[in-house]
Amino acid sequence: MKLHLLEEALSLPLPERIELADEIYRSVDRETDETILPGVLAEMERRDAEHEANPTSGCTIEEVEKELFKGK
Repeated sequence: MKLHLLEEALSLPLPERIELADEIYRSVDRETDETILPGVLAEMERRDAEHEANPTSGCTIEEVEKELFKGK
């Protein structure tokens, strides 16, 4: 990655950074949709819809990390 591109992106105002991040994510999403197995993609979409229907049902990253790394 070109450091100057990152520096330029980080200097943008927040709304523009969000828009840029969204566009980059969407470009990756379009490419990866073609390489993800249909069953895996369907499960991802199901989970996304489940979360959209009930956003408070998920876990925080801290809760996930605690569960993953307990006992280590």
